[in-house]
Amino acid sequence: MYRSKRVLCANVEVQTWVVAGLPWHIRIHRVETGRLLDTAEGGFALGQENEMISKIEASGAMASTAWGTSGIKDLLGCRKGELVWPNANTNLLHPRTVLPMLTTTLEPGIHWLASAVYGCPSEGALDIQADQAGEVLKHSPEQDLKVKFSEGTTLTIVTHSGREIVLNLQ
Repeated sequence: MYRSKRVLCANVEVQTWVVAGLPWHIRIHRVETGRLLDTAEGGFALGQENEMISKIEASGAMASTAWGTSGIKDLLGCRKGELVWPNANTNLLHPRTVLPMLTTTLEPGIHWLASAVYGCPSEGALDIQADQAGEVLKHSPEQDLKVKFSEGTTLTIVTHSGREIVLNLQ
């Protein structure tokens, strides 16, 4: 597990915990803001030249192209999923990309955000990926990575060695 703390400006502080795994990882953010704040959290940028399979749900978004599959899923139900197409040539590897994203606006105060982020390079033709891509947002990576949200008040992470880390979400 990785933890970082950033002060984005005088009245916005973000603490982040990352629970690593493959093909999913989980990100948990504690955002303390003294002002109205528009937020956006992205998955992995995915090269897009021609065909694409995509799915947008209330709590997540995913895209699959010949380059692979990328998805992001909100775990606390407070953000909406969308797909963003950044300007051309803003990615070093691909001239055009698509980016799964979660967005919301936060009022002043303390907020907890949690997401599961999926990334998998292409293993075959797009029609093969189509069968697997639809299952991405249905999956529960928090079970695989031993992350448990208890009644919205605590978050428990069980490390690979069996140690429990408990975060108070209030």
